[in-house]
Amino acid sequence: MRGIIRVIMLLLFCLNSWIPCSTAQSAEEALTDDSDKAVVEDESSRQLRIYSDALLRGASDGIRQDAAMGLLIRKDEVSHKVLIEALSSTDNSPARMAVCRALIKGRSLGFAAGAMDVFLLPLVTALKSPEVPLSRSAAEAMLVFRFDQISAAFSELTQTENDKKLRLNAIYALQIRAEPEALRSLVKLLEDADPEIVRAAELALQESFGMPVGTGKDVWAKILADLNKKNPTEIHRDRLLRQENRLREVQADRDRWQKLYIDTLDKEFELIDAAAKTAYLQDKLGSELPAIRLWSLDKVQRFTSLAATGLREKLLSLLSDDNRQVRLATAKTLSTMSALNPAEKLLDRYQQENDPQVAAAIFEALGEACFFAFSQGSKITLPVEIKTQVLQLAEGYTSKDDSEMSKKGAEVLRKMLELDGLTQKETEHYLKIIQDRYTIETEKKGTIRGELLTIMARLCGQGSKRAVAVQMYSKLFESVLQTNDDNNLVRQAAATGLVYADKTAAIQLFRQVSIQNDSSSAVRQIYIDLAGQIGTVDDLQWLSGLYMANGQGEQVWLAMVSIFQRQDASFIANWVMRMEQNQTNSDQIRELLTIAEQKAAVQQDTKLLCDLQVRLFRWYSSKGNYEQAALFREKLSQGSRSNEFVQNALHQTDEMAIEAYLQLRKFSNVAEIIGDLLRENRITATSEILDRIGLFMASEKIPVDDKRLLLRSFSELTISNDQLWWNEKVEQWKSFEVTEGADIPKIDINTKK
Repeated sequence: MRGIIRVIMLLLFCLNSWIPCSTAQSAEEALTDDSDKAVVEDESSRQLRIYSDALLRGASDGIRQDAAMGLLIRKDEVSHKVLIEALSSTDNSPARMAVCRALIKGRSLGFAAGAMDVFLLPLVTALKSPEVPLSRSAAEAMLVFRFDQISAAFSELTQTENDKKLRLNAIYALQIRAEPEALRSLVKLLEDADPEIVRAAELALQESFGMPVGTGKDVWAKILADLNKKNPTEIHRDRLLRQENRLREVQADRDRWQKLYIDTLDKEFELIDAAAKTAYLQDKLGSELPAIRLWSLDKVQRFTSLAATGLREKLLSLLSDDNRQVRLATAKTLSTMSALNPAEKLLDRYQQENDPQVAAAIFEALGEACFFAFSQGSKITLPVEIKTQVLQLAEGYTSKDDSEMSKKGAEVLRKMLELDGLTQKETEHYLKIIQDRYTIETEKKGTIRGELLTIMARLCGQGSKRAVAVQMYSKLFESVLQTNDDNNLVRQAAATGLVYADKTAAIQLFRQVSIQNDSSSAVRQIYIDLAGQIGTVDDLQWLSGLYMANGQGEQVWLAMVSIFQRQDASFIANWVMRMEQNQTNSDQIRELLTIAEQKAAVQQDTKLLCDLQVRLFRWYSSKGNYEQAALFREKLSQGSRSNEFVQNALHQTDEMAIEAYLQLRKFSNVAEIIGDLLRENRITATSEILDRIGLFMASEKIPVDDKRLLLRSFSELTISNDQLWWNEKVEQWKSFEVTEGADIPKIDINTKK
């Protein structure tokens, strides 16, 4: 069909260009029937002359082929005579090729074989041509004839006495036919005396049946027997299936080799110095293979913008690449390289691009480049008209029926609206374009409602037109949450937009509609984050309910900690007691106790401070973290001993402090605590605290040197007459560690009345 259209266009062009003005005028002035008939005849003759001249002397293969097709369509004897003469000529191969191709196309368009009989002999003559392209075109054109019409010609051409080139031409003509007789002729040639002919016949059969070279005669006999049971249509169908399978195999091989080559390029690129990468990519971007150009574009996206600057002109030129995929990839690459200032070139190329997908990618890159250029701090200078054109394009895309295209347009509109320079009227106009599109999507339950509302929410959070967007969109956000829209992304966007617009109003609405129970974790997270920012103690209840319930435990806890940070030490200490009763994660208890302890110190609440330090001391001791436990014991020790809260705290931690200091080998601290206990008569011979020291001394895992150091630390202790039992304890402990001949200093026990 395309060829027929080209013929008609050629005819119109020729008529408009070649008909003399005087002839045209005489045709218009002719009034009688005889004159009209003469004009028609003259016009037909002119068409014949034009086609003949174009066929024989056309400037290109396309023109010659169109001319041949035009003559074939005429279906008159004179036109066919011109075609036959051209096909039979010996000095005009391009014209002969054009006629063959027209006949091939005529076959596909359904020309009857009978109408083509006049071309049989000239085609046989063309088949004998030593020019392979011409002979093969003639063979393909002869497919319109039945085999019995041309079998004699094939038989003559394959005779041994003929020139080898003629025989090879005939083998190709037999190969492309689907009749069993043609394939039988090829099998017979396997017995030819000429090895080259045998080889050609084998390859032809392999092409037709996929059988390997060297297949035995018995196999071919069976194949021929099977073929006799099939008609040419079935044979042709089987051949097409084999060719499709072979094509897939070839494509798979191509893909494997391409991957190997790409892998080699990857390794080579990694080994190149950074300074040489630009030149390397410059070379590969100019490759004649689209796959290599695409590989290079992928590398450019990962390359630094500084190095990519040297590739600017090459990248911009690829926007006009012949390969669609290369143009598409180039546009996507440039969308991440706005610093190269590609906006003007992108706009120019957009106006020329015919592929909708490529044009959309160029539009997206153009929007990003324009946003970058007009942003504050940019050193790029562009005409304001470009921004205006981009806005107009974005409006058009946003209004498209295609959802994906509409989303791209809205995103570019968002970028343009975040820039300075638009009037109030323009701002309201473009904001409403997005809102109207959202309304349309909502009415038809479209797929991009969430994306559009996300864009609207973002406009409420940043950009110079934030206040206008908030005023226009806030009620819409509220409505979405109050009606509990069934689209998760829509609810998420609405919640985000409300937070951007007014956090205080947002948290109030969230409480009203109980967003903490929303089915979407993303929506719940917005409420959790907002509670962490401005929430009160009232929010702790629902936050603690969410904790570890929906896989958001960590985020919930962070929000709770933020709220606790805004409370006083007493509130936190009381909340910790609730947590301890509920067996909450002990690490979180420790975290809150630490916050409360710091706040109590600032508040100078000694009683609460001591209580919190005791609790932290016990927490670390229970976890075996004796270093931290000792730190809190030392904090308590630094307090005034005259303060009853300090004294009580120290007394509460004495026993566990002994354990911590023993583990840390801080024996002087152990002796200090024992000394205080003896001096204040808070220890007896049966006190459990002494059992702890006894276990330490009795343990075989404790080195003897450590035991000696512990006993030596007791040498300065002073006891009363009522505490002579202490000597017995020390003697008992000495027996646990004594090694024969060991020099253990005698502990000097002073007495006092």
